[in-house]
Amino acid sequence: MPETSGSQAWFYRGLEAGLESDVHAAADRVIADSPDAPNRECTSGCAFCCHFPVGATRGELDTLATALRRDLSDPTYDRLVERVRRSANELRGVDEKTQAAQRRRCVLLGDDDRCIAYPARPIACRGWNSLSRNACEAGFRGEAFPPPSPDAQAYASGLGVHEALRRAGDGTTHELTRGLAALL
Repeated sequence: MPETSGSQAWFYRGLEAGLESDVHAAADRVIADSPDAPNRECTSGCAFCCHFPVGATRGELDTLATALRRDLSDPTYDRLVERVRRSANELRGVDEKTQAAQRRRCVLLGDDDRCIAYPARPIACRGWNSLSRNACEAGFRGEAFPPPSPDAQAYASGLGVHEALRRAGDGTTHELTRGLAALL
C-alpha cells in the first residue's frame, strides 16, 4: 500500500479487501478445476492441516476481520477475540519453525473442527488440498515431515495468488493469529 494518511489508508485497505474477495473467487475457480480435484481427500471437519502456521496478506486479514464481525454473534465473536489474543500472546517470541512443530490448533477452528470463517479464509488455506488423508494425519502426528504434497496445481495457484496479493498490498505476509490479534 502506498504511504498514506489516515483517511487515505482506510480507502486503500478497502480497495485491498475488495481485491481479496475478487481474487479469492477467481482462485477458487482455478483450484476447483485442477485435474487432481477428484482425487482430493480433504473433507469438511478434517483439520490436520489446520495445526500449522498460516501466512496471510494484510488485505486477507482485513477481509477475515470484517467477515468475523459481520457473521458471528456477539458472544461468539467476543470468545473468538479472547482466544485470538490469548494465542497471539502465547506466540510472542516463537519463530515459525517452532510454531509449526507445536501443531497449534488454528484459532478459527470451531468445536466441530470446521473453519468458522471458511468463505473468507486466506489463500494459503484455499490452496492446500491434500490427495491423502492418511499422509496428512501422519504429518500432523510428526511421523512424516514435511506434510504430504498437495494437489500441485491448486497449491501452485495459491502461491501465485498469495504473492500477487502481497505485492498489491503492503508487501508483507503476516502470521494469521498475530495478524488477527492486531485487527480484532
